[in-house]
Amino acid sequence: MSSSEPEAELPPESESVLIQHLAGRFLANASHDLRTPMTAILGFSELLLEDTYGPLNEAQRTAVGHIEESAITLTEVISNLLDLLQIRAGDLELRIRDMDIAKVMHDLFSMLLPLAQRRGLDFQIRLAENLGKGQTDEKIVRHIVYNLLSSALRSTPSDGKVTLCAERSIDMLTVQTHDTALHLPPEAVANMMGPFLLLENSPVRGYDGWEIGLPLVRRYVELLEGTMKIESLPERGTLFTVHLPLN
Repeated sequence: MSSSEPEAELPPESESVLIQHLAGRFLANASHDLRTPMTAILGFSELLLEDTYGPLNEAQRTAVGHIEESAITLTEVISNLLDLLQIRAGDLELRIRDMDIAKVMHDLFSMLLPLAQRRGLDFQIRLAENLGKGQTDEKIVRHIVYNLLSSALRSTPSDGKVTLCAERSIDMLTVQTHDTALHLPPEAVANMMGPFLLLENSPVRGYDGWEIGLPLVRRYVELLEGTMKIESLPERGTLFTVHLPLN
């Protein structure tokens, strides 16, 4: 009677790596598949808000605005997820080129202004006159500023204030976002500045707007070899200061 040979088992380390690889591939494919319908939702939402298919009453306009805001948030989550997968795999390549700093800041401000208006917030932008152009990865800079601003706008109560500031030295760009939202708890700040990011059971869980993109901001800043400082005080809100080299 012949005996069958036992099946070879993968070492625990190899099995863990394989599972992470398969999970990464699944999430990447799922994220790509979500982008097409999300683009359609955003496109039709904008057409409706522009009265392309006829005028909307106030209740309808508010509802479509919520749809658009939710679609923007989900698109942001998808983009962050893809970047996180690339960062973990070491595949996120920087594309350093000239960036018109003031134009990028104004673009982001204009993009998020409707969200601020719907939430009844005082949204301001203050840019130094000498911003000019600088060499950096424009996409990563946009991700950093967008995530900070969108988090602040979603977490700040009505009648609050969110401000975007930018200035530069010869080879350094300084971007600040300040909000009058409830302050970040000390453990959340420690998580942001520590060597390891807690994505599960995160100390920013439950703080609307902060949990989604904030842990990635530090990763983006590190990719550009920049630095970030967080100041958060009760009744004064949170100030993020990001320094990014321009060469």
